[in-house]
Amino acid sequence: MVGNGEQEIKKLTEGERIDTELRFKGMFASVSPAYMTTEAVNDSITKVKWGMSGHTAYP
Repeated sequence: MVGNGEQEIKKLTEGERIDTELRFKGMFASVSPAYMTTEAVNDSITKVKWGMSGHTAYP
């Protein structure tokens, strides 16, 4: 197992963007905002970008 936690969709802009909140549990517990955006390149290709931000104290 890589990790433990949950993800909640906070905002959805249909066909453009999904904003989520990642909640990691356990030894590296943290809450981080994340997003995915989509961009149509042509009729059969969609570009997807994903990102997140957060802070974890140095062990």
